[in-house]
Amino acid sequence: MKINAVTDPSFREYGQIVEGYDKEELLAILRSEMEIAETMAYVGAAGALRVIQAFYPLLKKSSGTALVVSISSEAGSIGTCYRTGMTDYAITKAAVNMITKTLWNVWKDDEDMNILCVHPGWVRTNEGNALAPFDSYEQAETLRLLFETRRNVKDGNLFLTYAGEVYPW
Repeated sequence: MKINAVTDPSFREYGQIVEGYDKEELLAILRSEMEIAETMAYVGAAGALRVIQAFYPLLKKSSGTALVVSISSEAGSIGTCYRTGMTDYAITKAAVNMITKTLWNVWKDDEDMNILCVHPGWVRTNEGNALAPFDSYEQAETLRLLFETRRNVKDGNLFLTYAGEVYPW
């Protein structure tokens, strides 16, 4: 049987021959996550690459070390994953982390370029997360200060919390 990762029908067909799980429950979870996963990946991961590509010539012209910062999340950490949902968001943030690591590999010996990704903490950015502990403006300043201290640091610690602590991939 052929399985095509791009088309849903082949996966549903394959699911008919697999036994031992609640197929309807699994399909419901996958349907709800897939409805927005493609858009999130397109904007969140591919968009990050497009922005870096567009600004790269300007970054190379900057005086001193240019710092590219990817805003990630604890959701992008595979090692600390506790989630049972929001797979679309987690996939996008894990992709952002991989983009960061790959570009760091490219730029690790380039004194003019540096990159890192940061988990900014849970920030109040809209009404949906009004319980978040961090104000967006205050957290922006916290992050700005972190970026200043990390601009020229190339120690391989690329995934950091807002407090500058190394976060597991």
